[in-house]
Amino acid sequence: MLPLEVITGGVCILTSNLYPSTPLTLHTSLQAVAVHVHARTLVTVCSVYLPPHDVISQQDLDTLVDQLPTPFILLGDFNGHSTLWGSDDTNSRGRQIERFISNNCLCLLNNDEKTYFHEPTRTFHSLDLAICSPTLMPLLDFTVGSDLCNSDHFPLIVSYADSGGAIQYPPRYLFQRADWKKFMQLADVTESMVCTADITESVQNVVDCIINAANNSIPKCSPCLKKFRRPWWNEACRASRREEKKQWNIFRIYPTTENHVAFKRAKALARRIRRRSQRESWINFISSITYSISSKLLWKRVKAANGIYREFSFPVLNTGNVTHSAPLDIANTLGHAFANVSATDSYSPDFVAIKNRAERTPLRFTARSALPYNTEFRMFELETALSRAHDTSPGPDGITYNMLRHLNTTSLSHLLFLFNRIWTEQKYPSQWHEAIVIPILKPGKDPSNPLHYRPIALTSCLCKTLERMVNARLIFELEKQGCISPLQSGFRRDRSTFDNIVLLETQIRNAFVLSKTSWGADRTSLLRIYQAVILSRIDYGCMVYGSARPTVLRRLDTIHHSALRICTGALRTSPVESLYIISHQLPLDSRRQKISALYSFRAQSVRNHPINRLSLPAGLRRLYAARPSHILPLCERTKMLLHDSDLNNVSVQLSDFFTFPPWDSPEFSFLNPFSGFDKSSTAPITFQQLFHHHRCQYSSFVPIFTDGLKSDGHVGCGVVFPSDTLSYRLHNCCSVFTAELVAIFCALQEILPSNQRNFILYTDSMSALETLSHYDNRIHPVALVILSVLQFLRKKGFNIIFCWVPSHVGISGNETADVIARFASDFLPRALPYCDIKKFLVSHLLSVWQQKWNLLTRNKLYPVKPSIGLWPALLMRELDVKLTRLRIGHTRFTHRHLFLGQRAPFLSDL
Repeated sequence: MLPLEVITGGVCILTSNLYPSTPLTLHTSLQAVAVHVHARTLVTVCSVYLPPHDVISQQDLDTLVDQLPTPFILLGDFNGHSTLWGSDDTNSRGRQIERFISNNCLCLLNNDEKTYFHEPTRTFHSLDLAICSPTLMPLLDFTVGSDLCNSDHFPLIVSYADSGGAIQYPPRYLFQRADWKKFMQLADVTESMVCTADITESVQNVVDCIINAANNSIPKCSPCLKKFRRPWWNEACRASRREEKKQWNIFRIYPTTENHVAFKRAKALARRIRRRSQRESWINFISSITYSISSKLLWKRVKAANGIYREFSFPVLNTGNVTHSAPLDIANTLGHAFANVSATDSYSPDFVAIKNRAERTPLRFTARSALPYNTEFRMFELETALSRAHDTSPGPDGITYNMLRHLNTTSLSHLLFLFNRIWTEQKYPSQWHEAIVIPILKPGKDPSNPLHYRPIALTSCLCKTLERMVNARLIFELEKQGCISPLQSGFRRDRSTFDNIVLLETQIRNAFVLSKTSWGADRTSLLRIYQAVILSRIDYGCMVYGSARPTVLRRLDTIHHSALRICTGALRTSPVESLYIISHQLPLDSRRQKISALYSFRAQSVRNHPINRLSLPAGLRRLYAARPSHILPLCERTKMLLHDSDLNNVSVQLSDFFTFPPWDSPEFSFLNPFSGFDKSSTAPITFQQLFHHHRCQYSSFVPIFTDGLKSDGHVGCGVVFPSDTLSYRLHNCCSVFTAELVAIFCALQEILPSNQRNFILYTDSMSALETLSHYDNRIHPVALVILSVLQFLRKKGFNIIFCWVPSHVGISGNETADVIARFASDFLPRALPYCDIKKFLVSHLLSVWQQKWNLLTRNKLYPVKPSIGLWPALLMRELDVKLTRLRIGHTRFTHRHLFLGQRAPFLSDL
């Protein structure tokens, strides 16, 4: 850092991340900075600037050199002339530098090449020097660049005389250019590969097969470093730059006035073209952030626009008085630090005692009876594990999840056989003990301390796939047996740290009451960025901090309003109610109510959730009522919010994620005799004939028709049997999809006591059948119950077939089911799925928002937009902003006096 009074000059050093480096603190009045850089050996590089008219003390120069660890290179603009480095004469500064070099036994790398161009006199001089320690002199080469690079100093290039090859990165596979058909053919994992006596050898055979296939079908990127490419650089910039260099070379050889003017003209033209290109490129880049691009591309461009780029840099580590700068020494130092942290010595004595006692207990891997979770893995478990894996960096073997997902069926079956061998033989492959460890610096920590890094281990994706399969079984058993504490939130489905925070907040609340007894990205994209970057942080934990006083919460409204004004382009004088409507964003208080209520309902859908036990006892409720100044806990606040809605006192259906074990996934299929016939272009009589033919084939099966329906203020379901009908009315918040599933569930319940064993269920809901046929952990809770009942019925000997039929084509059973569902009157009391409650709650809050908006009839935006809804944005930012301001009624023309502090104009003034 330079003193504040320094207004000219200045020094800095930029180091590449490819070489370990660390800054060096200097105590000097000179303008100088220094760094340690490991280039073959640890070298100190110092940059210095000596102003031409300042008096430089010889002692200051000597003191600077004394602070530089050897060997060192001293580079800078010394502003001295001497025949020793190619000047025509020698001045006092030059003689001082000569004494400085001689007294400190230093070596000068310069030759007689000129390093500075003085434009007013059109002359060349040697002012920039490269000075080094004697040990470096025979190892270094010195050259002067020929291009000024828009400066008046030529670059000095100091390099090793016997420079080795360029540093290379490990090549990566380019999966976007992969030939997956060829890969599937070449990656043929055979039975002989996985049947060797040694498990480690079998795993290595599979690895070699997959890697060889990848090398022959997936190209790799170049190991050489990428040249930095500027997005605004185009052919016009290239041509103008070429002309500028041409005129410069002419002037350098023939420094005449005419050539100087031609060079300056070419330089100015090139600069003007570059600036125009940069501006146009920036405008096009920002304007390309529209609502139609993918989220991945959106965030890539947002980070690029903000210059957010992270890459690993080699640190210079210090352990005691020892400095580690070589890459190998750095790796070993970090490895030792990680090992010491993980060693037993770092544990507390109490933990070590418990650990030793637990490890002395022998583990029994055999059981008297065969337990289902110890059976061999099945193919759908492997496919599920691969489908849920994200594309991460590979381990030491180089295999990625992308490769495993593109293996053919035969190779996958042999890979599953190998996994089952490891599972049953209880032998762990030796290569899976290895990992690539990436050190990540902890935020805000000193990079020179090896203890300030956390290790990220990249293990084999083959190993992690088997681990994922084992973990699924383990989690199922632990959850099913209730071995995990209800207060444990980590790694559990539909649980988060909010659960523990809400528990803490409730206890604190109860303790309190007891203690006292013009261009740019479009509006849609800007709103998306605001929601993801800023609003998401405001939302985080709002169900807890939402209990704060309104005066405290209003501080967040300022941030919310400012962001909405930026996104929409509205003026600062625009009413906040208009901002909410124009951007279709809820006020923060309504948003907090929505998030809190959704969190409460989601917790009720999880079995044994600790939040469900927080209902206030009668005594505490009376205390809160007697002391209204005390804020209620979350659950009670949510009840008050929903008091006037249809969601008051509703029960939420539990989502039992552990109905089916991972090794026994339910199987479901359905018939579609109408495939190949488009309903819009096929006559109803054709569907009737197809259905009649279908019934002839399945005449021995009892037909049952189900249907669900939702209309204004009515949700119903109907079931039609050969001799009876069944219809129910459901809660208004239920979706038509839920009604269809409830109808199927009611039909299965009626089948259970029947003496018949062959049934066929007809439904016109293809989405319901598709959901039942694709079981996963996110399945609809009613569909999960249907699969469970269906499995129970099949174990009892029932043969139940499902079939899809088109609606409203004259199939009598389907038409009857539709009619009885439409006029169903008997209410079916049942728990509601969380997904339906979520949609209904959002709709309720929008309705409340609409009621508040209807009261603001004097707002200028209300006549233009009386109903709340999303307004499409124009792609051109300038037009969209103008239209937004006109709609709100606040423009610079109409409200200019507010910005300038003037009186409001009269009509006669306009």
